[in-house]
Amino acid sequence: MSSVAKNLENYYEGIIGECISLHDRFPMAVLGYVYLLPKNPIKSGLKEDIDLDRAESLFKKITGRDDWHSPNDRYEHFAFLKVDFSTNPPTIMATSPELSIETFFDRLVSTYNSRNVFNQL
Repeated sequence: MSSVAKNLENYYEGIIGECISLHDRFPMAVLGYVYLLPKNPIKSGLKEDIDLDRAESLFKKITGRDDWHSPNDRYEHFAFLKVDFSTNPPTIMATSPELSIETFFDRLVSTYNSRNVFNQL
């Protein structure tokens, strides 16, 4: 994981493109995405400022698709892991509640169940 800061926008556009493609093909699908970024570059000797707050702000914009009629450029749920690999074991840093990994899977299942009344998990 190097050159994260300069490639964040490219990764972001790719994430949105995947979402649009999947929702176009499967409009009722409940999609989730888990994304991990390091607090600092992992590659030794590399100096780079990774703007985790900016990344979090971008990811908030593409989560929370309420129902299958909503625009297809957002995921139903998105989890963002900000990780400090300089600690042993690595530390997951706090993120906003709507991007939390702790509730991510429960939110996915809940959304799936609300959309699929006759085939719940």
